[in-house]
Amino acid sequence: MGRYVLARIGVAVPTLVLVSFCVFLMLRLVPGDPVRLMFGMTPPPESEMALLRHELGLDEPLLAQYAAFLDRSLHGDLGVSYRSKEPVASMIADRLPRTLRLIGLSLVLAALLGLSFGILAALHSGRWPDLATSALAVVGVSIPQFWLGLMLILLFAVRLHWLPAAGSATPAHAVLPATTLALGNAAVLARVTRSAMVEILGQDFVRTAWAKGLPPARVVGVHVLKNVLIPFLTLAGLQLGDLLSGAFVVENVFGYAGIGQLGVYAMAQRDFPVTQGVVLLAATGYVLVNLVVDVLYGLVDPRIRYDA
Repeated sequence: MGRYVLARIGVAVPTLVLVSFCVFLMLRLVPGDPVRLMFGMTPPPESEMALLRHELGLDEPLLAQYAAFLDRSLHGDLGVSYRSKEPVASMIADRLPRTLRLIGLSLVLAALLGLSFGILAALHSGRWPDLATSALAVVGVSIPQFWLGLMLILLFAVRLHWLPAAGSATPAHAVLPATTLALGNAAVLARVTRSAMVEILGQDFVRTAWAKGLPPARVVGVHVLKNVLIPFLTLAGLQLGDLLSGAFVVENVFGYAGIGQLGVYAMAQRDFPVTQGVVLLAATGYVLVNLVVDVLYGLVDPRIRYDA
């Protein structure tokens, strides 16, 4: 296991470097001058803008700019925002707890719904609970997150007045955006759980457990569910990356002050340091989550041995 973790870390480091370079390059290939955008409709003389470009290092060659960014990042310095003049690390640290709370709540909700409906559909394969779950899963996968978010606002905030429509000041503000993020992922998890469980229920060791007269809760909870957890963990780990990307959309729909909203605002304003910091953080989180999921395989399934 130790050698496998070290090997994965060895792959993760160049992956993150490549991601950071791609983001750095794409931002600078997008048309528009970030210095001119900083001054809006009343730009100063060109000489003053040229001086500001020099102070920000925007007049240096691209490779020199990237080398400086990479060097600062390795020392924990993500730069200073072009717009607010605040350290990017501080801006991210201020908003990150809200996004982590949102993603954590979404993942728990998606896992509970996906596992529950997947088990229900598999235990009633071919009957109406299975058909209803499959139909709901198709609808859940098909609905765009921004539209679902607007409909939830209309129902629970505008019509029923049960929950706040926007903001992030209290835990209640996270309920609607977390539900929006969770429903689509729950639909995918339900379909994967149902397929894996139907296959496992047909295995010889499960039929033997039924023949021994074991209680259904023991057969499903011990013999079946443990084998279902392997594909479930794989997909749940991948979906955490989807939740990170979905947060960029959902946080803006609900006015939720997380790093997703920060990243979208920064991209619109061509604030390079903030955008690079947000994307680098998201990429790092995605790589670490997949590493943790791979390690969990060995704990869930003793047959998996990475050091072999």
